[in-house]
Amino acid sequence: MIGLGLYHGLNPAMGWPQAVAAGLAGARMRTTLLVAVVHTAATLLAGIAIARIVYRYPGLGFWRRIWLNLDTVWGVRLILAGTAGFGLAV
Repeated sequence: MIGLGLYHGLNPAMGWPQAVAAGLAGARMRTTLLVAVVHTAATLLAGIAIARIVYRYPGLGFWRRIWLNLDTVWGVRLILAGTAGFGLAV
């Protein structure tokens, strides 16, 4: 994505998405706002539905059993990396 952003800055032809968006917003502001509101509401409702399904069907006990503590994984990896680095240095 950063590369595309840099390319956008160097290539003047890459400004067409912004030009289209600006034209749509200028000509049809009500439609643009309606699309944004509908998209936001649909995303919010989809997230709520997925959260309810995940909570209701597998249940909270299931998620507690399979939970992976990433702090422990990170700590173990850090200790292993330090040990390997020390072993290679000696």
